[in-house]
Amino acid sequence: MEAQQLLQNIEAMIADKSCQQVSDCDLLPVGARPCGGPDSYLPYAPNKVSDPKVLSALNQAYKKKIQDYFAENQIMGICVATPKPSVACQQNQCVALEQNLQIQ
Repeated sequence: MEAQQLLQNIEAMIADKSCQQVSDCDLLPVGARPCGGPDSYLPYAPNKVSDPKVLSALNQAYKKKIQDYFAENQIMGICVATPKPSVACQQNQCVALEQNLQIQ
């Protein structure tokens, strides 16, 4: 399965982001960066995922596809970590809240 198809399957599995409170929500680290760590974090409602093991397997397969692509194409990056956002339950939907990273 191609990387894009894997990502679409992951997004489909976590499409139901409904929540009652913030404890119903979490962040799924997705993809990979050349220097390590996830490329992004997707908000989701773990209790709405029909098969967590399938989601985990898809996520690992997607990460490996990205890592293999980097290795095969000798892609390097500027080792910057993806900031992990906060998660919230807003209007009964799990959402990611971007962090303000400005230094004051």
